[in-house]
Amino acid sequence: AVDASGLCTDTDTATVTLQDSIDISSQISVTENCNSTVINFANTSGQSGTWDFGDNTTSTQNSGTHTYATFGTYTVTFTADADCVAPVILETSPAASNFSVVAPDITGCKPAAGLSATTSEPGTVTWTTLNGLPVQNPAAVGAGVYVANAVDLSGLCSDTDTTTVTLQDSIDVSNAVDIFVACNALQVTFVNTSGLPGTWYFGDGVTLPSQQDTVLHTYAGFSTYSVQFVPDGDCVKPFAEMLQLSPSLLTVNAPDITVCDTLATLSATTTLPATVTWTDLNGIPIDPAGVGAGTYIATAIDPTQFCVDSDTALVTVFDSIDISAQIQIAQACDGATVIFENTSGYSGTWTFGDNSPSSTLDSVAHQYPQPGTYFVTLVSSDFCVRPFAAEVTVTPDAFDVTAPDVRVCEPEAELTATTTLPGTVVWTDLNGNPVNPASVGAGTYIAIATDASGLCVVRDTVTVETIIVGVTAEVTGKDTLCLNESTTLLAMPVGNATVYTYSWSPDETLEGADTPTPTATPNGPQTYTVTVTGDGLCTATASVEVFFMETQCRDPYIFVPLAFTPNGDGNNDYFRVRGTDITELYFIVYNRWGEEVYRTEDPAHIGWDGTFRGKAVTPDAFGWYLRVRCGNGQYFENKGNVTLLK
Repeated sequence: AVDASGLCTDTDTATVTLQDSIDISSQISVTENCNSTVINFANTSGQSGTWDFGDNTTSTQNSGTHTYATFGTYTVTFTADADCVAPVILETSPAASNFSVVAPDITGCKPAAGLSATTSEPGTVTWTTLNGLPVQNPAAVGAGVYVANAVDLSGLCSDTDTTTVTLQDSIDVSNAVDIFVACNALQVTFVNTSGLPGTWYFGDGVTLPSQQDTVLHTYAGFSTYSVQFVPDGDCVKPFAEMLQLSPSLLTVNAPDITVCDTLATLSATTTLPATVTWTDLNGIPIDPAGVGAGTYIATAIDPTQFCVDSDTALVTVFDSIDISAQIQIAQACDGATVIFENTSGYSGTWTFGDNSPSSTLDSVAHQYPQPGTYFVTLVSSDFCVRPFAAEVTVTPDAFDVTAPDVRVCEPEAELTATTTLPGTVVWTDLNGNPVNPASVGAGTYIAIATDASGLCVVRDTVTVETIIVGVTAEVTGKDTLCLNESTTLLAMPVGNATVYTYSWSPDETLEGADTPTPTATPNGPQTYTVTVTGDGLCTATASVEVFFMETQCRDPYIFVPLAFTPNGDGNNDYFRVRGTDITELYFIVYNRWGEEVYRTEDPAHIGWDGTFRGKAVTPDAFGWYLRVRCGNGQYFENKGNVTLLK
């Protein structure tokens, strides 16, 4: 320092200290929400201050939410009120997000399937069942519905999708597997014509399995054996059958019949399970449910088709005469006397059911000792006149009227009433207003009957009910089938009927066509219609459609056997191509020296009979070549060998 005179000077030192700013950035946060212009802001530093959101808006709240007008990138600044606290500058970018997950449905025929899903943006996927339970191994799951839960890398956006896993039923080869049992024998022939290799298990516990398509097996004794054929291919259902071997004592018994009717019903019993068919003496098939007089033959064949027996039945038919329409029973008004009349022209004997003497008069007045119900009969002495029987109720007032309740489908019904003695009937509603009995609606009505004397008046009530019937139909099993597959249909009636009957059509490919739940085995796409009848009066219809997966122009839908036996026994005598949709065919067979032994271009050919130049060839292996065209226009070629066996 220098004074004013400039003569005096002095010096001193000063220290300047600038404190470091306090950093609160770790306590200041801004978070975004998925697909939203709303952000969350939070100040947990303990310092009060002001938020500047970068869109010309501010807030002094420590925490809260802020909504931007549009998606974009904004600079957010928090400035503390205290000195020495550094401002915190953050950047936020609320944006629209299209994050999604897709989990495709899966159809397969293996025991398990692997789940897969894709996300529109990077993210993680976890799997649960519909009940929210975690799927332990998404790479191997059974049939069902599963949920894919996806979250993006930010953890803010999520999405879900469901996938349905359908594991198709196995291919059924039961129609191509045969078991032939000789009558009263222990030798059984097992044949696999499915074209699929497999293993036979004979169920006797002592014989090794066989992988031959055709094998003759001899059992040690008569018994029941569990037989299986297990194909090697995927999606092929094993074949199983209980084989019963027993000494056959098949006999059929058809008893003679004598009836007093225009027709008779034949019946027969068999000592073993068998199918019975009926013919006349000339061998012409007849319907056993309604035959006239004559002699008929019952022929029984056991399930093996080897055991046969027959018996004859003599049918003697007399017409049965019903005289009930010519019998009249009338009671006096006091009910003590009942008049019985037989106007049929056939004589007979009356019994009155009260231990009194019987009567042979055609018209007789009988007085009962007291009120009650009595069983009355008239038995004719003429042959084949049906006995008449009735219950007679004797009351102090024998004149009565009966008006049956009515159930109809139409909006109007007709009332009817009968009286026990001659009289007149008038009708009213419950309020006493007269009604026209020929046309009434639903409700309750009264029949008022007066006898011919005008002294006896009785009443009966009638309830008229209108039946409402409807029906819906659906496929409860699979709605898309392959050849030889089946599914279940369901008819669900609605209405106020008591008893429902069912009729499905067309019924050629249905089992249980008269039930609400038939089994359908169509040969192609099929629409089934059910007609439901309520209480035998009212009907309604509904339809369902079963879809069909067509066969393909390839193996195994085009099938050539590996062997055949042209020995004239009617089984496997011809070597031919099999297929369900062949429209063009070129098929040749040649021997080991290359000579052509058979050729055909007929898709419906019967096949090679095992002869060459008019003579039967010896057992050997033969080559073949095949080219076909199917109904869908596709071509298929194949070649191979066939073994001729004797």
